Amino acid sequence: MEEKQELTLGQQRVGVNFNPSQKEEVVKVKETCAFLIDYLQGYKNSISVLPENQILNPKEFNEKYAETFRAIATAQTKIEDAAMWAVKAVTK
Repeated sequence: MEEKQELTLGQQRVGVNFNPSQKEEVVKVKETCAFLIDYLQGYKNSISVLPENQILNPKEFNEKYAETFRAIATAQTKIEDAAMWAVKAVTK
């Protein structure tokens, strides 16, 4: 029996398993966009484990990183949007 690999956040958001046209260009676009989303998620996650952040209380942490996390979320959303437009472009 084949084990299904769990999808990353980026793979889920760009829908890597949906490619009815079976075009290699769609695969490339989705893999690239998924990588970018995952990279930003990893960067976000790495911030909380930095030694200098271990001493911050939740309020201080939020004040220090709220804008960074907002920018990451916005970038991830725009990358997801770009993936949809790029797929449209390569399937026309």
